[in-house]
Amino acid sequence: MASTQLDIPRKKATPDGPFGVGAVALSFLDQGLHSLASLILSAVLIVGTDPATFGRFALISGCTLIAASLHYGAIGIPLLVHVRQTADAQRLEKIAILHAVDLRFRLASALIIAAVGFWASGDVVTAAAGAAFSAAWLARETRRNLFYLEADVVSAARLGAASFVLLLISYSVLFYISRTETAALLASALSTSIALWMFRGQSAEPAPRGNILGLYHSAFPGAGWSVINSATNEAQTRLHVLTIPLFRSVDQLGLVEAGRILWAPLQLLGSAWQRIAQPRIAGLVQAGEVEEAKWLTGAGIGLMVAATSIWAGAVCLFWPLIENRFYSQFPHIGLLVAGWGAVSLLILSNWSLVVFLNAHHRFRTVAMIGMAAAASTAFLLAVLAFGFDISAALVVMATVQIGVLISFLIVGLRGSDMQVGRSRS
Repeated sequence: MASTQLDIPRKKATPDGPFGVGAVALSFLDQGLHSLASLILSAVLIVGTDPATFGRFALISGCTLIAASLHYGAIGIPLLVHVRQTADAQRLEKIAILHAVDLRFRLASALIIAAVGFWASGDVVTAAAGAAFSAAWLARETRRNLFYLEADVVSAARLGAASFVLLLISYSVLFYISRTETAALLASALSTSIALWMFRGQSAEPAPRGNILGLYHSAFPGAGWSVINSATNEAQTRLHVLTIPLFRSVDQLGLVEAGRILWAPLQLLGSAWQRIAQPRIAGLVQAGEVEEAKWLTGAGIGLMVAATSIWAGAVCLFWPLIENRFYSQFPHIGLLVAGWGAVSLLILSNWSLVVFLNAHHRFRTVAMIGMAAAASTAFLLAVLAFGFDISAALVVMATVQIGVLISFLIVGLRGSDMQVGRSRS
């Protein structure tokens, strides 16, 4: 349903774009609307349906978020780091290569998620809705990354606002017709596709002839490690989306993910910080201003800690109301909500450090730490197969994220003043 082109914004590139208060505010507005839209999709299902229905939606949306993370590693990081640090004359050629990879990635993701949707629901319509949901989501991520590459935060915010308004309209109608996960998936896909059409740009030039993966590898050295990093990060934070349905049931996944939903806005807020900080920190590192880049990284971590603390205080203050009105179909969920708060804070802190390391092209360092963490997560999550309480999944994730944080601080930031321009081996 979404556009199949990696379009180029119509305005001229401004590689040293602004990083003022206005730009940050608009970036957070864009991500805030995106977060609120995701929260509305889930909240309506939690309040208006049952754990099994929400569990099917959580499985499909969770797989889409895994695809989006891999997409960020394969497309987003090359755009915001490699293309950002490339002379204007070579930008169009590199964007053309990314365009070709982007199309293939979106198609493969849609097919896989359609299969997941059919496995979970046994319904062809739900499978098709899942594929459309995934394709539209990834197309929007590409468009937003292009806007941030050009420092066009105004257009990014306008895209987010248009998509949000359209979602409210379409979801109201579709959920009235059918109180199922399919309504949520179709509403998101439809609203996103229309918004992307409204903000379409110039089409990218055709990719150069030849092996597209070979061209991609040559144009974006180290990008393979950033994809591996994204994969290992998802294994750390979303492997439970796959293991719980396999070892337990879809409704158990619905219970766990319902506990997570209160913290979803904070995690998407972290994504907003990544998008706006990544090109800025990359520019600072390229200019040799490493200390300022470190300060900005620390400011990002401080922002995440402050936001998590304020949000946690609000959740505690209104918990009796939230539990009775929002979680009436999800008994004894308080422990899961608290556990997700701790896990979210650790994940957000690690994301801020990854932005700094990516700017130094330390993709392999991040990936190696991530692979160790992913392997540990997979091994420890196997306890679910032996009848342990479902909250054990959160204990596993928190423990692994503490190890990742320590590793980044001790190993990852050491030697951060190295020369950039090539991948560290």
